[in-house]
Amino acid sequence: MPFTHGHTLVNGVGSYQYEPGLNVPITAADAQVVVTALRDSRYCGYPDAQVTLLTHVGATLPASWRPLPPPPALLETAFEATRAIKRETARARALAALAPHLPPELLAAALAAACAIADVDVRIVFRHLKGIDPGHPQLMGADVRPQALAALALRLPNRLPTMIRFAPMLRILARRGRLALLRDLAALAPWLAALAERR
Repeated sequence: MPFTHGHTLVNGVGSYQYEPGLNVPITAADAQVVVTALRDSRYCGYPDAQVTLLTHVGATLPASWRPLPPPPALLETAFEATRAIKRETARARALAALAPHLPPELLAAALAAACAIADVDVRIVFRHLKGIDPGHPQLMGADVRPQALAALALRLPNRLPTMIRFAPMLRILARRGRLALLRDLAALAPWLAALAERR
């Protein structure tokens, strides 16, 4: 019996624009075999229009494929797990990745979590290793907090300024010194500009 409401997406991309070392050309051929089986009435019977195959570099989902937003409980769990990450760099990056998906009621807590991220200068850890460039971006751990703040700043302009206690937040950021404060304020610039326009 054919599917009338079923849809399937087969990812057969075997060539990668940014990771050519991972190219596996046979992937596209394998995916085509799977699609043929899905469309065959002896096996699955999907109509042609309900099977989407991605096989080339830069392949994108059709407009009809819209991912469902994650449920709020899952986002809250993900946020709590992010806050529990012990390494400052990993916590900042995870928070930056999660920021666009957080529901409005978690934004104040997320901003507080981002402000609490300590500067980690990884160059100190690696200074004894020969051949490591101390200026390499991967070793510049001091910029991890601004990454999280910048991701949140894009969400905060739509929120009421009263939900964020700005003065205490500024005092926390200022404790780290002038250079760190300037980096943090630059990261928060979209939100600060929106606050200034409301006044």
